[in-house]
Amino acid sequence: MKLILSLIVFVFSSQLFSQNQNNLKSAYSEEVKKDSIKMIENKTIGYSDSFTKIKGKTSDHKSFGVGNVNVTLTNLATKATTSCETNEDGLYDIEVERGSYSIAFFQRSYGKFEIEKINLNDCQIQEININLGSRIKVVHHFIVSAPDITLPSKKKKKRQKISKAE
Repeated sequence: MKLILSLIVFVFSSQLFSQNQNNLKSAYSEEVKKDSIKMIENKTIGYSDSFTKIKGKTSDHKSFGVGNVNVTLTNLATKATTSCETNEDGLYDIEVERGSYSIAFFQRSYGKFEIEKINLNDCQIQEININLGSRIKVVHHFIVSAPDITLPSKKKKKRQKISKAE
């Protein structure tokens, strides 16, 4: 086993321990969003006989539905989460227990919007509609290379003994 491990370390040591500049790169993007995300509507639209529900629509700056938006509700007391994705028309519908929740809406092309606290009562149906605004646009993408790094040696220099000639 030691022989196999030693052999693997030996074979890959040049790649593992090299200070090759090609391995030390980072990519960055400058992104711009013309308009911000905003809540359009947050209202109780009714009550049911047996469940508590949050439903609504996510739309873009032209009021078209935005699909594949991740909607996550977190119960503030228990920290339990419930998630769903909006359908192709931007509609979502989640049944939850009564309580206090935070809600996060996220879609990579549009960004993230959070509601810190909303209280839901027994059998309440709450409608929350979100306008995600315009898409995030990458206006500049660049790669940064790290400079050559030289690590100082930690070896102690041996002192030479000087013998006195008598």
